[in-house]
Amino acid sequence: MAIDGVFIHFLIKELKPVCLGERIFRFASCNENDFLISLSNKKQLLLSLNANNPHLRLTTTEYLTYPSFLSSFFKKYLEGGIIKDLWQYNNDRLVVMEI
Repeated sequence: MAIDGVFIHFLIKELKPVCLGERIFRFASCNENDFLISLSNKKQLLLSLNANNPHLRLTTTEYLTYPSFLSSFFKKYLEGGIIKDLWQYNNDRLVVMEI
C-alpha cells in the first residue's frame, strides 16, 4: 500500500485520541532509523525514518534499544514533554507532533 496524503490523514485521525495529552515517558533508538516513543498511557509509538519504508504506528512488540547520538539528543529535549497536537501539513506526507 502506498503511503499518501489520504492514508496519513486517516492515520492521524486514529492516533490523535491515543496520543493527545500524553507525556513522553521514554525515547529510545532501535537502530539508526527507528525510534521508540513510550507514552504515559503504556502505549508505544514506533517512528521509522527509513527512506524505503517510513511509517508511524502504535506497537506492543518489545524492541531491543541501544544508545545513539540522535536518541540522546531527542531524549534530552523530548522526555517529559506532553504531546499537545498531532496534525498533517497541507494534506502532504508530513506529520507534525507538537510537544
